[in-house]
Amino acid sequence: LKIPIQLATVNRGLGNEEEASAWLGRAEEIYRILIENDESEAVRKEVGYNLLSVYLQGNQWNRAIEQIENLEQTYGEDRNRPSLLFIRAMIEKEGFDNPEGAYDIYLSVRDKYPASVEAPRALLAAADIRYGEKRYEEARKIYAMVIEEYAGSTAEVVQAEWQTARLLEESGDWNAASLKYKAIYQNYPNTEQGLLAPMRIIKKYLDEDEMDAGRAAYDQAVEHYEQLIAGQAPIGVKILAESHIVTAHAEMAEWEKAADRLLQQTEKYPYYPGFRKNYLTAASIYEKELNDAKRASQALQICMERHPGSPLAEEAERHYRRLEEQR
Repeated sequence: LKIPIQLATVNRGLGNEEEASAWLGRAEEIYRILIENDESEAVRKEVGYNLLSVYLQGNQWNRAIEQIENLEQTYGEDRNRPSLLFIRAMIEKEGFDNPEGAYDIYLSVRDKYPASVEAPRALLAAADIRYGEKRYEEARKIYAMVIEEYAGSTAEVVQAEWQTARLLEESGDWNAASLKYKAIYQNYPNTEQGLLAPMRIIKKYLDEDEMDAGRAAYDQAVEHYEQLIAGQAPIGVKILAESHIVTAHAEMAEWEKAADRLLQQTEKYPYYPGFRKNYLTAASIYEKELNDAKRASQALQICMERHPGSPLAEEAERHYRRLEEQR
């Protein structure tokens, strides 16, 4: 039943907007026929929600609101009611450019359905609206509600902590913000926010030309990432930590450490395609930042040996020949 919607999504992802719209049109036609004629209540219900998805994907906001009302009238207070209310709020904000109306609806999700999975998400969305308006104190109080009332919803709690740190930073309270960022990476090390927090601290100090503080933050960040890599973190977390270590080295202009680490990663994670271009990046650092054409050529040679016949090796060979001609 979802195939027409999926095909529309695929075409939109490929940039085929006309074909995507055509599939959404076919989906609407099919779903309307099924709603009117299928004898199965379960099928009609599923199709009703699919029809809502069609309208949302097609940015047909008024029709989406009508379909939400149809679903609410038909199925009453069923388990999908909180998600319908959440979607209605999203339409107010994104579709009708009515953040204030969306804010009220988001808060009503938490008030009416406090035990639903949508409740902490709705509070976050409401807080983000106030954050975007620079009404920081109101936003902070709502983020605090997420943290205090929904401790079991880790993803939402971490995001609330992160947004709190950001608003503290933007409102000029860097001491409190830095402590919050540090607490995030200590308490939630395997999350996206936990991985980004050490870099946020480094960048802030460097932007303010506080080099000693930046160096101390850099040392702490590298130590933190190394502990993650050496520990029992999931492989995806370790790979991200590796990438952040290279970024930290680059921020501090520790170019030799950055280039060496890039090459070490290709040996340590040969199965990870994202590190295959490390040879080229390392070669560029050796050449441009360290003025070491010999080591740049060596990195390119390794690339050609490890990935013979590949487009990556061909690019490495072009750079290698250019360096050899310059010697």
